[in-house]
Amino acid sequence: MLEAITIEEFEKRRKALRPAARRVLDAIIAYKRAHDGNWPTRRRLARLASRGSTTVTTRIATLEKAGFLRRNDDGELDADLDRPE
Repeated sequence: MLEAITIEEFEKRRKALRPAARRVLDAIIAYKRAHDGNWPTRRRLARLASRGSTTVTTRIATLEKAGFLRRNDDGELDADLDRPE
């Protein structure tokens, strides 16, 4: 499970991200909220974040290193991104 942090800490860490990584994170959060917690495909995520799929893959790795995302036992992305609006 990901480390539980306050909203303030989440926003502080989010603001420390480069704009492209922040855009990808925000697109993931918005998509998961609109689609009952389901993840967007990389292609859809690239469209939502206005980035290429290679860039999205790189930014996902950045978000993993920053602790926003993790992989489950099956190697699939997972996260608890239910931050209040």
